[in-house]
Amino acid sequence: LLAEGTYGTTAYSTPFDFESVYVGETATAVDNVQLRSFLTNGDITITSSDPQVFRINSADNTSGVTYNVGANACASANGAANATCSTGVLGNISKYNFSIYFCPAEGKDYTGTITISDGTSTATIAVKGTGLKKSQTITWNQDQTTILSNATIATASSDSELPVTYEISNSLVSFSDGSFHIGETTAPVSVSITAKQDGNNASHAAESVTKNFT
Repeated sequence: LLAEGTYGTTAYSTPFDFESVYVGETATAVDNVQLRSFLTNGDITITSSDPQVFRINSADNTSGVTYNVGANACASANGAANATCSTGVLGNISKYNFSIYFCPAEGKDYTGTITISDGTSTATIAVKGTGLKKSQTITWNQDQTTILSNATIATASSDSELPVTYEISNSLVSFSDGSFHIGETTAPVSVSITAKQDGNNASHAAESVTKNFT
């Protein structure tokens, strides 16, 4: 069975708080979380309750890791055998350390657990962190001074690569299938077009950009 003893180090509170990380970025890993003192009847498996967000031993998506320690293995913080251990010594405990990464996928608060198990008994490390939405900016390289035709209206874009939508003040102009369309008119008319991007679970809404055309 997993013995009494400590999992992690005294420097890591429970839950361990990664604090704030922007969506799509990876927090600095909690390195060398030690299996400091244990006695086990079999291999040690370490898994995450949310492997997409709280990742084990990898900044990429990883579900967990198994240490093949064998039956009746034991170790203490300094790698020596525990007094109660009759057979098997793991040796240098540092080789059985593991790292935890926080990789938020949405702008929200996360909580999770890292589970250490030998198939019979388990110990857990609680983890948490906050995903921060990223800001985004709309770019619209269209001159307002020229008289527009269908061929000269450029579309706007956001650096988040999310689709831009448009509010148009005059029904003469419409937007569909990725292009602006201008209806027939016998005299110049004015139209105000506002480019918007409302954001999603990973990005804040962009500041809108309004242009006035003839």
